[in-house]
Amino acid sequence: MVRKKAEAPVKNAVPAAVALAEQDEDGEEVVAENKIQAVPKATGKRKAPEQELPDETPTGNSDEPQRTESVDAKLADKSVGQGQSSIDVAPAALSAAEAASKPVAKKPKKTPSNELKFSDDRIPEIRTVEELLRTVEARKAIEGNTLFAVEFGVKRGKPCQVVHAYLSSLTLAKLHTLKVDHDRSSAISHKYNVSYFPTVKFWRNGVIIAEEHRGADTELLGKCIKKLLK
Repeated sequence: MVRKKAEAPVKNAVPAAVALAEQDEDGEEVVAENKIQAVPKATGKRKAPEQELPDETPTGNSDEPQRTESVDAKLADKSVGQGQSSIDVAPAALSAAEAASKPVAKKPKKTPSNELKFSDDRIPEIRTVEELLRTVEARKAIEGNTLFAVEFGVKRGKPCQVVHAYLSSLTLAKLHTLKVDHDRSSAISHKYNVSYFPTVKFWRNGVIIAEEHRGADTELLGKCIKKLLK
């Protein structure tokens, strides 16, 4: 048996390829420039074709304007994906902004029952010494036996508010009350030597008496008034 001599492998062998040949008008073959590369042998796994990523680098000669998305637009798109329409996003944001811009209404502070503002109109205010004397004399002429309690105080004093609230609550037939605001009518305070507030002085039958009350002890003030009304 004759054995054939093995042929040595040819170095730098060109991969199998099919050259595209065309004939020109004279009938001669012309090899096309584009060559088909050798197709690799099929294996058990099919390799997915690689996709070329588009070049996102902006160029100066691009005719299309570059698209930029703001943070607000991205947030809006995100909210739309979660089941909220872009139409609902703007009103919701607007209502939240309006609510934040509105000032919070403060609840009015309640005045305790034993404290009233000295400047209220529950007790008539006297501005001059002449007005005080004229008021006392006029009431004496009408009723005869009368008792006036004149409170001297200031608006900013808490004790004055306590005494003012107590005198405003009294409903005694023979007792009349007046007030003097030292901040506006200091001449009356100086006339009757009042330097401590609150102070309550009394006029009986048109004449001032020595009895007086100083301080915010309303219980002691009540006893003094009852004593003078006897």
